[in-house]
Amino acid sequence: RLTVILETPGGFGEVGRDIVEMMHDRLGHITFVVPGMAKSTGTIMCLGGHEILMGPGSALGPIDAQLQQDGKRFSADALLEGLESLKAEVAKNGGQLNPTYIPMLQRLSPGEIQNARNALEFARATVRDWLTKYKFANWEKDGAPVSPEKKLEKATEIAAELSKQSRWFS
Repeated sequence: RLTVILETPGGFGEVGRDIVEMMHDRLGHITFVVPGMAKSTGTIMCLGGHEILMGPGSALGPIDAQLQQDGKRFSADALLEGLESLKAEVAKNGGQLNPTYIPMLQRLSPGEIQNARNALEFARATVRDWLTKYKFANWEKDGAPVSPEKKLEKATEIAAELSKQSRWFS
């Protein structure tokens, strides 16, 4: 058994995943204690444990991947939502792009857009897999074990909600 006291504004999802997987390779049961906040990667890490202990002032956060470009940090989900909004606006305007968007779009490569999609899917897949495997390991309903399919369905739903920047506004 391991108890981890975690306080973090977030970080790199890959590092958080490596740390939690290393703990699971060596230990059987992991409890995360969050005295204050565990945001972003911290939330992902907590969802990779068997238990999370929190107080009234504790907070987890969304798992939306953060990207960095030109010294600015921004949400991968917000970027992708913004691009979808622009596409809808162009379609509504008969295929015409508002010229004020051109400088912003010129600095954005297809690779960076794909990187945003990959980062977001990495966070969702990690949470989905870990919830199913660890948090829901002993889930019962009405005295009977919950099916693996139901666990996966619920984990997928939670991961999707936690990764929506538009829901959490942060």
